[in-house]
Amino acid sequence: MEINNNINLEKSNNNFLNNIFGKTINTAIDIGLRAILPDLIENQIIDIKNSLLENGLKSGINTAINSAIDFGKSAAGIVTGNFENINQVKIAIGNGGIVDNISTVLDKVINTVYQKGYINKNTQNLIKNGKNVLLNNVSNNIKNVTEDGFSLQISDEMAIESAKINNIEITDEMKSLAENMTKASGRSELKMYKNGFDLWLNSFQTSLVAVGGSAALGFLVGLIPGIGASLAGTLLAAILPVISGEYCPNGIFVSYRFNQYLRVRPQ
Repeated sequence: MEINNNINLEKSNNNFLNNIFGKTINTAIDIGLRAILPDLIENQIIDIKNSLLENGLKSGINTAINSAIDFGKSAAGIVTGNFENINQVKIAIGNGGIVDNISTVLDKVINTVYQKGYINKNTQNLIKNGKNVLLNNVSNNIKNVTEDGFSLQISDEMAIESAKINNIEITDEMKSLAENMTKASGRSELKMYKNGFDLWLNSFQTSLVAVGGSAALGFLVGLIPGIGASLAGTLLAAILPVISGEYCPNGIFVSYRFNQYLRVRPQ
């Protein structure tokens, strides 16, 4: 049973990191394409980007991120698959060759979309010649995330995915709450810093923690990369009394600073 729990924690943690760095890389490529194709209008840029993503770039980015995480875990000496602190996340991404992997994928995808007629020869050459601009943007954006922290909106879809991975039953009432955002009120966001994080869970996401029991530990690890199972247990012990003892119509707010404080309150 313990082995299965570790697998759940690892999968959930990796999915969230993939989401974070996927968005980071997506933004970098978006900005890079605009820089190397300045004469094209917005819709043309969007069409080119979509053709790249749909013809191998999206799956290639996901593979590159997962490979970087797995390689970095080994380099950091992580056996269980669970990150214990944000520095290990930085090591995992920094040592995993993520930019090199994306570079290789880009070469193949650029040729594929040209051969399929999505771009002409001139555009193909412009993207190839400007590839370093794209890669530099990717590298800088990843560096900013790992060194300066990041902010990410936590969607109910992400919360549901983490809940399913950790076998948390989602009732019809909870599904209705998630679908009707006028009911599922409250802020839902994660802000990571060098020395901790701030977490806002809306009323639906808070209900997942409330009904999750021991599985809520894996749910929290999945939502907050870099905290590890030990800290997640401490968080859960602090969160549950607030949920059960106070009125939280808008969900909860959690603020944690390493070796300083842990605060939980209703939003």
